[in-house]
Amino acid sequence: MKVIYGVDNGFLDFPGQYSITLFFSGCNLRCSYCYNLEVVDGEPVIEFESLQSYLLGFQDVFKKKSIYVTLSGGEPTISPYFNMVVDFLKQNKFIIGMHTNGLVLPKMKNIFKSVILSVKTPSDNIPSKLIDIDSYCDRLLKSIDYYNKSPYKELRYVNILDQKEWVGDVLSRIGDRLDQSWLVKKVENFLGEKNES
Repeated sequence: MKVIYGVDNGFLDFPGQYSITLFFSGCNLRCSYCYNLEVVDGEPVIEFESLQSYLLGFQDVFKKKSIYVTLSGGEPTISPYFNMVVDFLKQNKFIIGMHTNGLVLPKMKNIFKSVILSVKTPSDNIPSKLIDIDSYCDRLLKSIDYYNKSPYKELRYVNILDQKEWVGDVLSRIGDRLDQSWLVKKVENFLGEKNES
């Protein structure tokens, strides 16, 4: 059974730690600045058994050291294989992080040691029921509450032209619900469109 699109590793995806990143195909949004469209539009190509062998091989090499795994995409939480992969990681004592848009909350709680939550806008094709900013902020706050026990929490946004006012409004509405443990970070637009401060 093919479960994920691809694998990468390095120091980029789990703050301060060498980690393995698993890319899940598909997404529930269509962001204009997405730099992973190949993953979003792709199909899973890596067999579950191959993934298990690969990950367990890291444990053999780094004996007694914690292995960090970041779930990314696309949007990992919408994958039909998400729970299967997470269960395997939990059973084998991997340390799990995730990049997510927060629109779908996993059933399991308090297992993510790192979460990067992205603020989205109407131009990212968020669902019509969330197009109203009050509805979107309510949904985002549910995600913030859900992930609040993760040791590392980051709220990311891309501040591009037509999105600037929306993002500013969202951040002002939710700001008092973000305690000091949340890092709020503007990221560069990887497609080269102009960002505004």
